[in-house]
Amino acid sequence: LLEVARSSRTNQDFEKSANFYKLYLEFRKNDVEAYSEYAQVTDELADNNRKWLRESIRLYETVLAFDQGRHQDRWRL
Repeated sequence: LLEVARSSRTNQDFEKSANFYKLYLEFRKNDVEAYSEYAQVTDELADNNRKWLRESIRLYETVLAFDQGRHQDRWRL
């Protein structure tokens, strides 16, 4: 699931990527790097969609709750 999410992100198929990150994180709830990648994907989708903007903010907050030292993610938030 993670590889499909990353591959879709590379191909700029952000909707597909977001769906696969979400599925992956249902099984790997403590994968901070995957949460960060998922947040970046939702950030791409948030440009013209409030639902994705809310999800992006929630995900960045989740990443920072896991690890407050992730300054790149804090900056993106």
